[in-house]
Amino acid sequence: MMEEFEAFIPGDCADWLAICDSVVREDGEASQDTSVVQEPQASYSGSPLYRDNLLLKETFELSLWTIRFVNQLGCERAWLIDQFERSACSPGANSKEAQNAESLKDFVHKLKIALKEADEAEYWYYLIAATQEKGADEDLIARIQRVIRILNKIIGTSKQRLKERKNIK
Repeated sequence: MMEEFEAFIPGDCADWLAICDSVVREDGEASQDTSVVQEPQASYSGSPLYRDNLLLKETFELSLWTIRFVNQLGCERAWLIDQFERSACSPGANSKEAQNAESLKDFVHKLKIALKEADEAEYWYYLIAATQEKGADEDLIARIQRVIRILNKIIGTSKQRLKERKNIK
């Protein structure tokens, strides 16, 4: 995907990957708790093009954590849980779709949709946490917020590039 953007993104094509890495580094510095046992990683794509794509990895893992969380909640207020599950899994699908964007503007648009869904998921999470007995999962909300930060940074950088490109013309 990044090769397709080389023609219209000024600067290094790996810049947005560096942005993602900085968010993960910030999270790592913020939580120095080494007592957490990491689960084996699931494959989020069969394509080698996406193997090192941190955004796709993070959004896929958010979907996995969401599904596991929802499975343990039970079915009380199923409509609320369904809203949460749909919005929390949506950023992954929208981020994957953005990888095949037709232009940088289209890429930003698709990631904005992913960001809106992640923001909505955060809302539903807090509502569940406040109303369900088993509704709190600090790791899950941290994942939602990390995805929001990654998306915000990528969108901000991409918008800046769009503006620079417009000024060049």
